[in-house]
Amino acid sequence: MKTQQIQGNSQPIIIHRKDVEELLAYPKKPRNQLILELAAYMGLRTGEIVEARIEWFDLEKGKCLVMDSKKRELHPIPLNYKIAQLATQVMEGRKSGLLIRRFEGSR
Repeated sequence: MKTQQIQGNSQPIIIHRKDVEELLAYPKKPRNQLILELAAYMGLRTGEIVEARIEWFDLEKGKCLVMDSKKRELHPIPLNYKIAQLATQVMEGRKSGLLIRRFEGSR
């Protein structure tokens, strides 16, 4: 169970699994689903998701690299199977560049 502290509030906010599952059921586009699942299932922060590059994802080995936002170093982490499937759809045959493009039609 994850909790979140809000600045100035001493009470944690508890996010229940049911709430996460409802949130993940909402997006219809693979790109939007991938963004939420990277955060929910792999624990990536917003900056790590935005900086993720296609070449950091090894779908065959089930691993990916994540840029540490403080030390600016790449760290390997296991890749969730469902996320690997979504990433394949989002990459659309691209071999390099940002995994998540701002607009789906952008290069």
